[in-house]
Amino acid sequence: MAAMAPLDILGGAAIPMILLAFGMSLHGTRPLRRGEPRAAVGVASAAKLVVMPVVAFVVSHLVLGLDDAAVASAVTLAALPTAHNVDNYAARFGRGEILARDTILVTTVGSPVVLLVAALLLA
Repeated sequence: MAAMAPLDILGGAAIPMILLAFGMSLHGTRPLRRGEPRAAVGVASAAKLVVMPVVAFVVSHLVLGLDDAAVASAVTLAALPTAHNVDNYAARFGRGEILARDTILVTTVGSPVVLLVAALLLA
């Protein structure tokens, strides 16, 4: 349908555009430097990379009794990095921009390790 073509183009550009915006927020900065909320970044990153996958496993497997594929899906989704829209909200409202930026960076770097460990444990 011709009316859907522009929406398909916008939908396809959404992820590259958000990554571009995040990259722009990193320009000229030094993440995790002294004087910035490093402890808060550590807590937020640990919660996202460790606590969320564990909670997803407990809820999906032990509480809901889902099958192995559904449990793996829940844990995988929980182990993904912090969403980049957090940075957009922080920038829009002018609050916690450094915390959001650094947490996104740490969880983006740490997420592949967590995903690999989760895959090995759930295999």
